[in-house]
Amino acid sequence: MNENDANQEGWKVLRPNRNWLAIDFQELKEYRDLLLILVQRDLSAKYKQTILGPLWYFVQPLVQAAMWAFAMNKIGGAGTDGIPPFLFQLSGFVLWGYFTVVMTQSGTTFTLNANMFTKVYFPRILLPLATAVSGFVVVGIQLVTLAAFYIYYANTGKTPGLSVSPMILLCPLIFLQITLITVGFGFWMSSLTAKYRDLANTMAFVIQIGMFTTPVLYPLSTLMEKSELFSYLVIANPFSMPVETFRYMLYGTNEINLTYLAISVITTCLLFISGWFMFQRTDRTFVDTV
Repeated sequence: MNENDANQEGWKVLRPNRNWLAIDFQELKEYRDLLLILVQRDLSAKYKQTILGPLWYFVQPLVQAAMWAFAMNKIGGAGTDGIPPFLFQLSGFVLWGYFTVVMTQSGTTFTLNANMFTKVYFPRILLPLATAVSGFVVVGIQLVTLAAFYIYYANTGKTPGLSVSPMILLCPLIFLQITLITVGFGFWMSSLTAKYRDLANTMAFVIQIGMFTTPVLYPLSTLMEKSELFSYLVIANPFSMPVETFRYMLYGTNEINLTYLAISVITTCLLFISGWFMFQRTDRTFVDTV
């Protein structure tokens, strides 16, 4: 059956997209119901048949924040720019938890869904998009927890320096940048693991190294005072400035270096575009190689 006959019979002929950077928004709109189903699957399946269930969304960042506040600030003596250690760590892990979950899941898009890709067609980009959207739902839940602890510390009077910056209205832009960084990394990892399967085992190491080269556990100001070389490596990390800016919006501590922020935004755009390029390129040939 040729293409004309297929069109007359009501069939849709699928061809690989020749433009690796193009986004077919009309096709994504047609598959929006599938996107919602994938989001619901991610949210319900993660803690299915567990004791605490969705409560893990609250428990996990609280335990991490308490543990690292004790290790880094109580034992290690790391500074927090006058912010209560637990509150400082919690704000960092809310953002870093999003990065960890989305990158881990989107980074194995091709390898974990190979059987599905060979049986049915749908835009492959829906899978990392669904992961990013479901991650936002979790972040929203955790931000409520962060707000509750913020109000508690602010009302105790022990931390009079806490003040929300008017820039908090720009917070959606910070989360947009974080999403682009996370999905961009996920694109790269999914494209590489599709060809080199053993790279999937390195994601845990990448995430762990990334946590220590991002001011999640410590403020950037402390690092600048101790190690100029390492501080430049942290600044080159596009995730660093969103974390610093988010804390500045919440706590009003320090000032944001606009030069560093501009570098972060440019790096984010390059990372996302190059990742999208690699994802599209891998998508065209992946089914032929599985």
